[in-house]
Amino acid sequence: LIDSFDASLPVYGLQPRGLDGLHAPYLDVETAARAFVRSVRDICPHGPYRLIGHSFGGWIVFEMALQLLQEGETISSLIILDSQAPSLHPEQKRRNTHVEILRMLIDLYELNLGRSLGLSTEDLVPLNREQSISLLFSRLIAEKLLPPRTKKETLFAIFRVFEANVKARYVPSAVYEGPLHLASVRNDPEKEMLDQTGQMEPTWEVHAPRITSYEAQGNHLTMLIPPYVEELGSWVIQALRHG
Repeated sequence: LIDSFDASLPVYGLQPRGLDGLHAPYLDVETAARAFVRSVRDICPHGPYRLIGHSFGGWIVFEMALQLLQEGETISSLIILDSQAPSLHPEQKRRNTHVEILRMLIDLYELNLGRSLGLSTEDLVPLNREQSISLLFSRLIAEKLLPPRTKKETLFAIFRVFEANVKARYVPSAVYEGPLHLASVRNDPEKEMLDQTGQMEPTWEVHAPRITSYEAQGNHLTMLIPPYVEELGSWVIQALRHG
């Protein structure tokens, strides 16, 4: 996606804490956003800021925008790519098993691959957490979804971050009054996998009334790679220009 941008436009990526395998993932959106705001302001102490987030990152940048506004800063662009709107009445946290969460992660890898990895829930149930992640690791290496020299600890770290994201519940503390640019994918099996049915725009309007929507091509992951990303990139560039 970044390749679609003007080379003179500085872009900073924010990596979820925990992917390095050394630190624990953030357990809630507000804490993660607060840490990212500090990182952003270390680089650029004052705005206006342009924020873009995909999937769970959409919640993060939305909360970052609210926090920056509370600190007296300006948001020139807020762009969210295929993120389900936060619920006004989030359900009570349920204790997902490692198999349920790993199944969700497998489904995402399969969206990227375009076919099944051949791992069923029945394959995973007899295995403990470490064994089941190790089994997925071997399949990802075999399918070249991970580079051959990838260490197994990398997937363990990915799983811990993904698990924290799945369990996170988020209710924004305020309505975002600025324009929100929202790209979503229709009829994506990923929505059904995460019980995220229905269109995104009406539910996002509760949190951000000024929405400009765009229907992206591909699925939750392939929207970010060729051939679909070129069209998405053009839309993002227009959103950045018009704020």
